[in-house]
Amino acid sequence: MVGEVAYHITLPSTEKSKKQTKDEGGAQPVQKDGWCLTHTIQLAPEQAVQFVSFLEQHEATLQTIVQAEEAERREVLGRVYSLILSWGEERKKKVVSLERNKVAVERNAVSNGAVAIPRGKYLTIAQVAEKCSVKERTVSVWLKNGLMKGLNLPGLGQIVEEKEIEKYLAKKRNKF
Repeated sequence: MVGEVAYHITLPSTEKSKKQTKDEGGAQPVQKDGWCLTHTIQLAPEQAVQFVSFLEQHEATLQTIVQAEEAERREVLGRVYSLILSWGEERKKKVVSLERNKVAVERNAVSNGAVAIPRGKYLTIAQVAEKCSVKERTVSVWLKNGLMKGLNLPGLGQIVEEKEIEKYLAKKRNKF
């Protein structure tokens, strides 16, 4: 089986969906948090042999890619640590005023390119699509067209606050 490696994180939910309350016994198996394979493809035995052969032939190139990704990851992590340390130093010196923090949160972006996430419960595009019974692409179009506000997490995708979803669904209900 071939797939994309991902880290599964379960977001806690305080409310049960209507489907769960009606049918408690038929609930889907709970997936534990941790590394998993997504977008999996089942390969036939001869395809698996060809795939392994391809990987062996291109091992040097793949190693170069892995090393470049690791170097980039270290660089990004270094920047994150620098930001955390500089923020800690600023707080110690009390250089950052409360007013400046308030403005940064309202803009959802700090001047150094980081994203500030206000308190709230957030859902991924996939979770919004599931909640609204639509495809992920539809949710992306809603966000792009400004029908719903979301936060863009660089390199991770977008998240939407649950209140935004409720507002959008209420507007949609009032139209019909």
